[in-house]
Amino acid sequence: MNGTTDTDPSHGDDFHVPYWELGSGHFGNMIGQQARQAVQSCFDPLSTFTGSNTQPSSAALSLPLDLALDYGTSDGYSSMPLVSSVIHKTSYLSQYRNVYTFATHFGFYKQCVPDAACDVIYSSTAVHALEKLPLRLKNCVFEIFATDQERTRFHAQGAQDWTKFLTLRAKELKPGGLLVILTMSSRPKRGAGQGKSTPDDCDRGREEPIIGQIDVYADLEDAWKQLRDDKTITQEEYEEATFKVIFRSAQEMKSPFETDGSAVVQSGLRLVEYKEFAVPCVFKAGWFQDQSTATAAAQADATFARSLVAAHRVWSQSSFHHSLSDMRSEAEKTAIMEDLYERCRRLVLTKDPQSYRSETLMARLVIRKV
Repeated sequence: MNGTTDTDPSHGDDFHVPYWELGSGHFGNMIGQQARQAVQSCFDPLSTFTGSNTQPSSAALSLPLDLALDYGTSDGYSSMPLVSSVIHKTSYLSQYRNVYTFATHFGFYKQCVPDAACDVIYSSTAVHALEKLPLRLKNCVFEIFATDQERTRFHAQGAQDWTKFLTLRAKELKPGGLLVILTMSSRPKRGAGQGKSTPDDCDRGREEPIIGQIDVYADLEDAWKQLRDDKTITQEEYEEATFKVIFRSAQEMKSPFETDGSAVVQSGLRLVEYKEFAVPCVFKAGWFQDQSTATAAAQADATFARSLVAAHRVWSQSSFHHSLSDMRSEAEKTAIMEDLYERCRRLVLTKDPQSYRSETLMARLVIRKV
């Protein structure tokens, strides 16, 4: 298992700093609720490959697996049921000899196991992280809201990193091995007359690509910008929070497999299936459940805002926290983080949950090494 994507030496070994108690399962209990729905889509291709039943309670192998890897595991909340379905409800460790588990903190932009060692490699919601930050953004922190010139640089880095990730996994896979990737995706900008793809109160002067959860990113953007505008943070701190992530389009993800002579094609990888789908927002589903009275509806609005922001805080806080000057005390940094997410909660609370775009747009790639 590989639980990290950050490989920038300047961030140190503890770049991702959890604000919760280690081992508490907080990460999975928050954002993992949303991710687990998408992970379910990977049961079929992996179970077909291993010959196992798609139900974790009865899954069993019909062929020996020497090594299976999970890149970007986090705390395992979403992927462990999938791993269980591929191998067995009962741990291999208790039934077989010469079975070993390992975890590595090395990022997946390095080769993590010897050549031709793996039967199966799986990665969920991780490869959107870039190896290097191409530039610090001046007036936003997510590349989807950047200028066209800035986005061009991000996507050039994204293309380079995508090829690197794939060719490294090709080295690790045995011939005939399977690579299954679940990642966030984007669609092109809407055409003229189709309206803006971000809320009217987030007027950024341009149309952004269509991605999942775009209203969440917009509210995080605006809350962080409020802190800059009222001088709670400096412009340098604002820019330092630029997220090292990219939202690739279907064409960007498929292109290396469709280009004759590309490094990916030469590595032996072949794209078997590409599927794009939307994952409903679990927090919006909860909101729909209680609309019986005006009082209940108001409470549901508050619960939606609180739960949504708490879930997205688990992956976003480290970048915001890391951007703050070392001249600040830890108590001051903590207070700024609390202020940031409270502002974000208040922004969400002003929106209609029914039309709030918090669904996730995902892509599943099934890849085989020939």
